[in-house]
Amino acid sequence: MHRPNKFGDNLTKIRSTVRYVNENKREIQGFEEGRIFNGFRYVYPLFDEKELHIGSVEISFSALSVIETLHATYNLNSSFLIKKDIVDKKVFKEEKKNYIQSPNKAFYFERIIYETFPPLSIKSKNNKDLTNRMLEGDVFSLYLEDIKYIRTIIPIENPISKKVVAVLCICIKDSYISTLKDHLILILVISYILLTSLFVLFYKQKASNIKLKKLNNDLDKKIAFEIKRSRRKDISILNNAKMASIAEMLNNIAHQWRQPLNLISTSASGLKLHKEVETLDDKNFDNFTSIILEQSAYLSKTIENFKDYLHENKDEKIRLSIQSIVKKSIEMINETFKYSYINIEISFSKKDLYISANESELIQIILNILNNAKDALEKNNTIENRKIIVKIEKKDNNIGVISFEDNAGGVPKEIINKIFDPYFTTKHESIGIGISLYMCYEIVTMNLKGKIYVKNKNKGAKFYIELPLIE
Repeated sequence: MHRPNKFGDNLTKIRSTVRYVNENKREIQGFEEGRIFNGFRYVYPLFDEKELHIGSVEISFSALSVIETLHATYNLNSSFLIKKDIVDKKVFKEEKKNYIQSPNKAFYFERIIYETFPPLSIKSKNNKDLTNRMLEGDVFSLYLEDIKYIRTIIPIENPISKKVVAVLCICIKDSYISTLKDHLILILVISYILLTSLFVLFYKQKASNIKLKKLNNDLDKKIAFEIKRSRRKDISILNNAKMASIAEMLNNIAHQWRQPLNLISTSASGLKLHKEVETLDDKNFDNFTSIILEQSAYLSKTIENFKDYLHENKDEKIRLSIQSIVKKSIEMINETFKYSYINIEISFSKKDLYISANESELIQIILNILNNAKDALEKNNTIENRKIIVKIEKKDNNIGVISFEDNAGGVPKEIINKIFDPYFTTKHESIGIGISLYMCYEIVTMNLKGKIYVKNKNKGAKFYIELPLIE
C-alpha cells in the first residue's frame, strides 16, 4: 500500500519501525499502524558488499491474512480491533473510510475484515466493558454461561512503544462445558434419589444406623463437590492448553521462517541492485534465483511438517522410524532453540529402529520433553554453553531407548518423583499448567506400552523413553 508519489522512498519520518531499523541497524518485527493501512511488519536493515548500511526492507502481512488463516486452519470465528486513538492520530483523513466503529468505543474494526468475516453478534448478560483489562496486555478468556460461548482476548503490542494497539478476539461455541453441566445435574439427581431411597429403607433402624447414614450423606455431598470443582479445573486447563498450542505453533513457525525470509529478501535485493547497475549476468542470476527457490522449498516443507503434526489421525498407529521422527521433531523447533542460544546435539544408532505408534503422539512427546528442557535452561542464567543431547540406542531385550540430557542443573530431589503427576508445575500459574509431562507419561505408558523416567546426572537432568521395537 506504499505510495511513493505521496511519501517518497524514505519512510523514516513516517513509520517508527523503519526509523528504528535505520537508526539501530537491527531487525524489528511486530504490529504497526501506518498512514493508510496497518500490518504485521518484519523490517530488516540492508547492507552493500562493503557492509555499509544502505537502507531497510520490509516484509509484512495484513491482519486480514491472520484472520483468514485462523478461519481456514482452525475454523475459528475471529475479529480484529485496532485502538481508536492510534487510527485517529496516524491514518490520513481520506483513508479513515477503511475503519468503522466497534461496539467498544475505544476500538475500531478494519472495514475489509469486518465485511469479509463479520463478527458474531453476541448478546450476553455477562457483556462488560473490558477495555482496561485488554490494555493490561495479558491474554485472558471468558465463559459466557448464558449463551454458552468462550471468548478469548489476545492483546497485541506495538514493538516500539510496547503498548497495546490492537486486540485479536476469538469466539468459540461451547458444547463441552454445557454437556458436563448436564451430566453433573443428572448425577446429582440420581445420587439424591438413591440417597432418599436408602433413607426410607433404613428409617426404622437403630439410632446408631441413623448417625452412620448421616455421615455417608455428608461424605457423598463432599465427593460431589470435589468432582465438580475438579471438572471445572480440567475445563480451564483444556482451554488454556488449546490457546497455548496455537501460540506455540505460531512462535515456532515465525522462528523457522526468519532466516529463509531474510535470505530471500537479500537475494531479491541483490537481483534488483545488479539489474539497476547493469551487472546482472547469468552466473549472478542463477545464484540468486537458486537461493530463492531453495529457501522457498524449505518454507513449503516447514508448513507441511506443521500441517502433518496438527492434522494427524490420533487413532492410527503405523510403522515408524524413531530416528526419522526425532529428526523431524527437532527440525520443527530448532530455530526457536537457536534463538535462545540452545544447541541440540544428536547421537543415533546407525541402523534405523522401528516402533508401532501414532506419529503425532510421538512428536508431541518429543516436543514436550525438549520444551521442558528449554524452559529449565532459560531459567538458569549462569549456563554459558546451553545444550541438549539427544541419543537413540537399542537395548538387548529388543527395546529402543530415546534419551534427552540437558545441562540445566537437574531436577530438585524434593520434586523429581512428582514431575509426571497431573497439574504439577514449578512455573507461575499464568505460565504453566503442569500437564505436558503428565501427557507424555500417559501416552508412553498407555498408548505405546513403554516406560518414561528421569534421572539427575552431573550437569543436569536426563529423560529416558523406552519403547518396544518391531521389525
